[in-house]
Amino acid sequence: MPELSPLQRKILREVYLLRGRDRRIDVARERESAGVVLTIGETRLASDQAVDALSNLYSRGLVHQKRLNRFVLTRTGRQVARVAHN
Repeated sequence: MPELSPLQRKILREVYLLRGRDRRIDVARERESAGVVLTIGETRLASDQAVDALSNLYSRGLVHQKRLNRFVLTRTGRQVARVAHN
């Protein structure tokens, strides 16, 4: 299993535990500030570290961009998330 930060494991685990169409990561800019928020189900991560973690997961091929500002796990991402969850 690739070396993952605790935040990367959390992102993978949160997406893995969701079901059906909710199994995605949405990225949005907050209206009140210039910050970016990752939304995974009901979990909201609003930090630069969360964006960096998602970017790193994308560069490793563990998530891919489904639509503008929407990411899903790849097959490899699901396998890594399964191992990280157990």
